[in-house]
Amino acid sequence: MHQLLIEQYGIDTMALPSRVTLEYNAHTQEALDAGVKEVTLAAMLPCLWLYNCVGYDILHNANLEGNPYKDWIMAYGDEEYTEGMNRVLEIIDKWAATVDDDVLSKMDEVFIEAAWLEYAFWEYGYTGNDESPFGSH
Repeated sequence: MHQLLIEQYGIDTMALPSRVTLEYNAHTQEALDAGVKEVTLAAMLPCLWLYNCVGYDILHNANLEGNPYKDWIMAYGDEEYTEGMNRVLEIIDKWAATVDDDVLSKMDEVFIEAAWLEYAFWEYGYTGNDESPFGSH
């Protein structure tokens, strides 16, 4: 999907990333580096889930004719992606039920931070404001 949009809109991939993008990438990398699959998935879940929720809602409530984001909406809002997302939610719920309190707490922490970063990422797209939701975090 990303490559399609880069080509379709001639996006300059050499442009410097925003501060919120850098922070979001660092957050995700930190979760990966922790080496705990439950924590890694919790850190990635807000992006996966939100894209599905937004895509699904637009797909089922808007006219897509002439919409420049139609391909994105179709990719993240379709039934196949939704079914996959529901499976991911089932998996993380099962994993959360089997981990100790420390891992569960870390899962909560990385999920909440990623949700705020996801919000900041979308906010940046709307306003151009790349301030972190965590200050100078």
